[in-house]
Amino acid sequence: MNNALYELAISIHIAGGRICCPRCQAMSKRTKQQCGAPAERGKRVCRFHGARSTGPTTAEGRLRIARSKIKNGNETRQARKERSRKAAELAQIEDIMHLTSMTNATRTRGRKPSGYRPIKTMQQAVDFVIGRLSKSGTTVKQASKKNSSLDLLNRAKIFSHRGARKI
Repeated sequence: MNNALYELAISIHIAGGRICCPRCQAMSKRTKQQCGAPAERGKRVCRFHGARSTGPTTAEGRLRIARSKIKNGNETRQARKERSRKAAELAQIEDIMHLTSMTNATRTRGRKPSGYRPIKTMQQAVDFVIGRLSKSGTTVKQASKKNSSLDLLNRAKIFSHRGARKI
């Protein structure tokens, strides 16, 4: 077996050479070597590489799997998109907190989520808060009566390199 990319061992001897059985035909992505386990009876691969999986057998089962929009059975694409949108919103809120000197903690490390738009000016912060209020169905007048984040932003003092200024 000089060249693992082109030659695959067909059989493997187990039990001290007394049993000869077909060898799993799965190849490693990382090492490009063939799996060393014996293949399941009547299959080309071992139990670790999907021999025991029968998959959907009926037409309805195949259709259900095609429509499920699930990756690895954990969550739907819509749930992943919603979580990414919320993470982007949290990153923008963190930008506002740093902009208004509400925190001096270090910024969250790592890759920013998709849909993230950095907030660098106070006008962008006010637009973000007004946009969030309009999405929730709250008017600006109702929000200012409730002492909301828009009202707090309007009263916040900005500490910049030119000194403190009021909005």
